[in-house]
Amino acid sequence: MGNGRTSYAAYLFTGMVTWNLFASLINLSMMQLKASGELLKKVHFAAWTPVLGASIVQLIQVALEIAVLIGLFLFFGNIGFTWFLAIPILIGTAFFAQGVGFIFSIMNARSGDVMYIVGVVLGALYFLTPVLYPMSLVESHGGALAWVVKLNPMSWYVQAMHDSMYTLTAVSLLEVAALLIGGFLMFWAGFVIFNKFSEDIGELL
Repeated sequence: MGNGRTSYAAYLFTGMVTWNLFASLINLSMMQLKASGELLKKVHFAAWTPVLGASIVQLIQVALEIAVLIGLFLFFGNIGFTWFLAIPILIGTAFFAQGVGFIFSIMNARSGDVMYIVGVVLGALYFLTPVLYPMSLVESHGGALAWVVKLNPMSWYVQAMHDSMYTLTAVSLLEVAALLIGGFLMFWAGFVIFNKFSEDIGELL
């Protein structure tokens, strides 16, 4: 940690808060669109509204997890101004996850098996994201695995959270901006794709 102490539990929980935000928004987007099928058939409204509504509710749980994380670091005395950088990092993560969730939810609406495939992929991607281990461990071994982990977008969000909350390392403003912009672009792309293919969604669900 930034105060010289070590705690694997704190390290792990920091990564899991970020990963759970990503995975939960994707899974919830797919489930919520499916669950809103009957309502979409009876009432005409934008198909993205129940998806975003459920995601906003999910953010409340994420806020509670962050509160617990802050309490954990207060207990360890691991306090720094870099905490404030976690806010834009998590916002970027949420935008990125929701964009991916939009795309997968519309795919799942047209082919119900997508949800199960995504679940398997997310399970594998979890181990290719530095949640359980530091990025330096992968970099020290090098090889193809290191490149796979580095090319995983979630690795950047999780690593940035570890830096700002656990090691109290100031993430560069350029990197924070890149995470925010990348997340927003993914959100925008997912929203556009969702709107394009959701015109007849009520008939498919």
